Amino acid sequence: MARVSGYNIGTVKSKLARARQALREKLRGVV
Repeated sequence: MARVSGYNIGTVKSKLARARQALREKLRGVV
């Protein structure tokens, strides 16, 4: 895991960003 830590961190950050955007869109739809 330490070997691809940089790659994993990058993918995790992108996934978190997508999840945050999706949550914001859902909240906007609800409100």
